[in-house]
Amino acid sequence: MYVELDGSRVRTMRGGRGFNGATFARRAGLSPKTLRRVERNQGPVRVSTARKIGAALDVDDPRSLCSVAGRA
Repeated sequence: MYVELDGSRVRTMRGGRGFNGATFARRAGLSPKTLRRVERNQGPVRVSTARKIGAALDVDDPRSLCSVAGRA
């Protein structure tokens, strides 16, 4: 299953927590390439990826990171 994340929201939250891309990707257990793809809104991501990003951002519900289209 896939979801559309709001890449700008992810990038803003990551930056607000003081993480650069590489450090955050490592913290989330993702490759830097996957994080760049998310932040540039280059297609949907697996639900497991959304959960990893949510956990790394300390977000209770990773659905809050979804784009409006991905929340339907």
